[in-house]
Order: sequence, then C-alpha cells, then structure tokens
Amino acid sequence: MGGLISGCLGSCCGAAACAGISACCSCNFYLSLPASRAVYTMAIFVATGAALAAKYWGRSISANANESCRYCGDAGVMRIFFGMACLHFLLAVATIGDTRFAAYMHTGFWFAKVVLLTGLLVGGAFLPLRGLLVFGEMCRWVAMLFLLFQVVALIDLAYSWNESWRSRDDELAGEWRWRGSILAVAFALYSVSLAGIPTTHTGLPCWHT
Repeated sequence: MGGLISGCLGSCCGAAACAGISACCSCNFYLSLPASRAVYTMAIFVATGAALAAKYWGRSISANANESCRYCGDAGVMRIFFGMACLHFLLAVATIGDTRFAAYMHTGFWFAKVVLLTGLLVGGAFLPLRGLLVFGEMCRWVAMLFLLFQVVALIDLAYSWNESWRSRDDELAGEWRWRGSILAVAFALYSVSLAGIPTTHTGLPCWHT
C-alpha cells in the first residue's frame, strides 16, 4: 500500500515537474511585467555576486588556479559582464518600439534567453585579452553615462516623492503625519550619506593606492 501511494506521488510530482519544464521551454510561457522585472533584477544581482567571487576568491575556489584561469580576477569580472552586456544589448534592440513582439521578447522566451546567456558566458572564455581591454575601456565611458542617468532618475524620484507627500499633507491641514514623514526620511537619508563618506575612505582599497 505504501509503495503504491509513493509510486502515485512520484508519478504526479514527475509529471508536474515535466509540465513545468515544458512550459518554461515553450514559446508560449510568459511572465507578468513585474515578474519579468524581478527576474532581470535577480539576474543582475546573481551576476554581480559571481563577479565578486571571481575577482576576490576565483583562484582559491577554482580547480585550475593558475595563470590559465579565465574566470579569475579582473578578467573574470569582464568576461561575466561581457555576456550580460551582450544579452541586454540584444534585448534592448529586440524591444525597440511599443509593439507586441517587443512585449513578447521582454516577458517571454525565457528558455532561449537562458541558452543565449549560457552561450555568451562560455564564449567569453575565448575572448582574447586585447578584446577584454577594449571592452573594459568601453565600460568606463558607458558607466559614466549610466551614473549620470541614475542621478537624473534619483532627482526625479525625490521631487515626485516630495510632491506626492506634500499634496497629501495639504489635504490634512493641521496634521503632521506626512510632514513629519518627509522630515524623518530626509533626516535618515542625510544620515546615511554622511555616514557613508568616511566608510568609502576607510573601507575601499582604491583610496589607498
């Protein structure tokens, strides 16, 4: 009896797993827009963690910890993000315009994206050192533009946030609920910023080189 029940449960679980994998591999498998954004964000965090591991602990955890280790040190960081940059560039080109195809590319074809990213990461191992140096120099200039974009986006977020809470404060004349929240958030952000200044000077190695 126990064997029959365990066999039925195993068959059901196996069928469910196969159905889930088939759905992910299918071109008809799409995620919602927030879920897609969460997946892309998680992929960036995973790639960042892998790059940090390759830079600082790559040679200690690699079975081939010698000069031929292609995913160790700064070279490993650039190879990982070369694959990520190529994938996001292709997705940016494929999602140009407000079309149905762009929406499908953004929220679907996950199996193809995983296969493509895997191929790019494997192919990055064969990228010569000269190509890595060119890619690294390009990243320096693109990173500067990206930081400027982030500053503009954060300033716009701060103004929108402040306007939203001030409008709510105007609706509740005489109460300090939203006004106090604005002051508390401003105090917290200023405190974090001031605390981060000595941390960057003492914690980052680039200040000592």
